[in-house]
Amino acid sequence: MTEVEEDTFDDSRLVTLSELVARKMHSVNNSQMQLSATLGRMPGETTGRVIIGIVDLAVEVESLVEDPASAPLLVELKLPVENVAFLLANLTADFANVCEALARLSSSETAPEKARMQLIAYYLQTMRDSIQLAEKVLDGMPMLEGQTHEYGLES
Repeated sequence: MTEVEEDTFDDSRLVTLSELVARKMHSVNNSQMQLSATLGRMPGETTGRVIIGIVDLAVEVESLVEDPASAPLLVELKLPVENVAFLLANLTADFANVCEALARLSSSETAPEKARMQLIAYYLQTMRDSIQLAEKVLDGMPMLEGQTHEYGLES
């Protein structure tokens, strides 16, 4: 795992950007997921219930430009658990493409700052560890057989 010092991005390491670019940039300061659940029935079934996992997702976004009149934006969503898995898969695939594009732009004369890349590597390792834990939990979870044609999966 890549080590990242806590003070990697203290104020002395801030990068100067044009105001036009900076005003369009945002930072996710916090995100949180909590599980709630409800019971449902499979189509055509009159007995038995299935648990439907619902994720309460909250994301706090703030402008990178300090503006006393601008409050952080809080986005709150209720999503099915499988939709959160889709979102994570979609984001990680897109992020891999972003990293490839950044690598193509980089040269020995103009490249990303090493400390920022180390921070990204740290977050990716943390994400890998979390995904492996989630896979382990799912593998050991009891599941009911049922129709899964809505998702194009086989039961």
